[in-house]
Amino acid sequence: MGKILLEGMEFFAYHGLYTREREEGQWFTLDLEVETDLTQPAETDSLNDSVDYVALYTLIQKEMKIPSALLEHLAKRILDTIRMNFPALVKIRLKVTKLNPPIEGKVAGVSIIMEV
Repeated sequence: MGKILLEGMEFFAYHGLYTREREEGQWFTLDLEVETDLTQPAETDSLNDSVDYVALYTLIQKEMKIPSALLEHLAKRILDTIRMNFPALVKIRLKVTKLNPPIEGKVAGVSIIMEV
């Protein structure tokens, strides 16, 4: 078994409960970790035997364009899309961080972590 990580993906998107968040948008960062058997691609050196991380990124990028009120909903959509497109994955872990959330006070970000 092995893991593939996409770390520090940055997206400007329109997720949030408040009208201002959905109209003005804000920055988000995402970290994805997928677990799968990497034995064959390690031997063959062929992308056909591995998980294409460019395809993973593209799926996430597409989902980030669809507004959600809650980070939990956004994360579930992303996880469901990855699971549907990559059924051989053993585990998928996603961290979504909203940078500069609408909180009275200094907070660098608010994150949720979900996994399937």
